[in-house]
Amino acid sequence: MFGIPLGSCTIQQSICDQMKTLPSMSQQDIRDYAANPDMYNVLKDHSQLRKDLTSVFTTWINSIQGNNTTWAMTTNWITENSTGRSMGMHNHTNAMYSAVIYFGEYDNNHPQLILYNPYHMSPRTMDVVSPAINPFNNVSYVAPIGEGTMIMFPSFIFHEHESFEATTPRKSFACNFFPTGVIGTGDSTLDTNWLQH
Repeated sequence: MFGIPLGSCTIQQSICDQMKTLPSMSQQDIRDYAANPDMYNVLKDHSQLRKDLTSVFTTWINSIQGNNTTWAMTTNWITENSTGRSMGMHNHTNAMYSAVIYFGEYDNNHPQLILYNPYHMSPRTMDVVSPAINPFNNVSYVAPIGEGTMIMFPSFIFHEHESFEATTPRKSFACNFFPTGVIGTGDSTLDTNWLQH
């Protein structure tokens, strides 16, 4: 009845190769984040790459929404997990959609991203065990991982990955998207150009 959009696609190898040259930050050391705020805008000097990725996302989400909304990529960063520690459950605020791209080499030790069904996280949800798992009663979704895989989902979705034996670092590119231009109608209209004044 009320679906939550979750998309995945394969991006070009040339995009993966460009991402391999970008700086990454430690997933665990929060001091790295504060020391260099540009790490949340790693595509600052890569405008064409930003446009290409935004185009992939826009094509997907507008085909679902049935409109021609213009989208902008906001924060974008690359995390590197060399220790094997788990990534804590979290979601992304101040954004409408998020995406994760796997651009490097991955092995069986690298855990997949787990996305949690928000309906099961509600305090009003009854925990009824079902013998047949389907999109309506599934508690979580385990996203595919592999070079060239792009995962797209609403930013309010909580997600995490489990700990792993760190034989090689686990790297991923992540970003957030927000609509621009005139959004909505009537007293719920927002023109994002107003926010610049």
